[in-house]
Amino acid sequence: MPDLLAPDPVVAPKVARPRVWTLAVAFLVAFVVPLFAGAVVGFSVAMSATFESIKAGIDPGIVDPAILSPTVEREIAALTTAPGFTAAFSMVTSASFAGIALLAAHLSPERLVRRLALGPTRWVGARAGAGYAAAMLGALAIGVGTDAVVRLVFGQYSATILATAEVIRAEPMPWFLLLVMAIAAAAPLGEELFFRGYLQTRLVARFGRWAGIVVTSILFGIAHVDPMHAALAGLGALFLGWVAVRTGSIRPAIAGHVFNNAISVAGNRMSAFELEGPVVEVVLLVVSTLVVVGACVVIARVSPRPD
Repeated sequence: MPDLLAPDPVVAPKVARPRVWTLAVAFLVAFVVPLFAGAVVGFSVAMSATFESIKAGIDPGIVDPAILSPTVEREIAALTTAPGFTAAFSMVTSASFAGIALLAAHLSPERLVRRLALGPTRWVGARAGAGYAAAMLGALAIGVGTDAVVRLVFGQYSATILATAEVIRAEPMPWFLLLVMAIAAAAPLGEELFFRGYLQTRLVARFGRWAGIVVTSILFGIAHVDPMHAALAGLGALFLGWVAVRTGSIRPAIAGHVFNNAISVAGNRMSAFELEGPVVEVVLLVVSTLVVVGACVVIARVSPRPD
């Protein structure tokens, strides 16, 4: 006979699985805001070209699009290469990412610092210096190594990357300083808050560490639109994502992202990387690979294993 006085078995309460549909909505909104801003700019340029045709005494209703198109293209080219445009667009994009991440985290039942992994790392004492240095050098080495692969395999960068590099070199100094603030400070902060802080923490909680890191890196690449830039950014994101998970904080990822972008902007400005040729690229690839491996070893040694 069953023991009627025996205590009921303890049943562990079901833990609610973290929601991911909110991440999809947040990503779409963050992705659409800059595109909407670009559409507004394009519409404004098209209207400007139409007004020019009216001033010239041409009925805009009978203007051949083939005639109007070169005017629109000239207007867009003039606008996108105007001093400050790239910095302003980068600021808008970064503000979009940061704003959505902060708003979503504020609505979360978790504390904002915990939800976005903004707390201190697991590093203690002198290990913090070694950890941050490894994160920064590792992020830069991935950038240098992937650049070398692009030059070896494709011979040159995509038109979008080349256009951005040209803007960096041509900007007058006051606007260049603003561009540095946008690309080397605002962009890393906004992107890390949104991708490693908001998206990755939830994806890791739902699907596991590596699945969360990989999916976040893919989304990070997609956000860069240009296929070549997307691939390069996605590879760097894998490293930054692993650093964030291993250390329990996005602070080292922010530091690495800032350092990589700052050196990249400075290098473009000074045309520091003029050495070309397969031998140079192979050397850069080998050295950068060794640096990345070394950075991973250092971070793994100074960081306790995540729970």
